[in-house]
Amino acid sequence: MSLADAERASEEFLKVMHEARDMATAGASASVLDDVLHHHAKELLDIMDDELSDVDRNQSAELFAAAPILRQKLERLCDELRGGSVG
Repeated sequence: MSLADAERASEEFLKVMHEARDMATAGASASVLDDVLHHHAKELLDIMDDELSDVDRNQSAELFAAAPILRQKLERLCDELRGGSVG
């Protein structure tokens, strides 16, 4: 487990979120967006959590603080997609 892997997972998560928002704006189907968000984005957050589980919190307090914020960001985007207000 490594801090570097957790950082990579968080960076990839942000890329996936950006791509999902672009896809939604371009009219992607709900099933495609569901796959991107619930499988890829959530999986990246799970990887981030796993990688952080063995890391000393003092090594990267920012990354530990970011994990719940990123989960909230995912939930907010999912809510926006369900409500049709992305863009």
